[in-house]
Amino acid sequence: MKIAAVTMVYKDNWFLGRWLEYYGNLIGQENLYVVAYGDKTGLPEMLGGAHLIAVPRDPNDVYFDRRRWGFLSQYASALTGYYDAVICLDVDEFLVPTDPDVSFKDALDWMDSDTPRCVPGFEVF
Repeated sequence: MKIAAVTMVYKDNWFLGRWLEYYGNLIGQENLYVVAYGDKTGLPEMLGGAHLIAVPRDPNDVYFDRRRWGFLSQYASALTGYYDAVICLDVDEFLVPTDPDVSFKDALDWMDSDTPRCVPGFEVF
């Protein structure tokens, strides 16, 4: 199963480093997509084989969340043309399998595209 992961980040390189390491080890850095919302200082150096997309940031945008999730939803949907599964989440969120004997990839293989599933995730503070 070919899996991609997408996140958006703004001046949060500490969480991004952990996100890149976690998902890079699970699915490969070449399958990671990072959307920089405005400032991308230091990002190219830390991405390794991950992909960087930059979008402009308007600090006065009252529709930020609507615009952000609209973009991420459309982008993740487009990636399904190239991947079997696309994970789209915040940079401080990590999905984990509920069964310690099941790998991350095996847990995703268990899911099919026609059946909605609830997947536990952890938000790191």
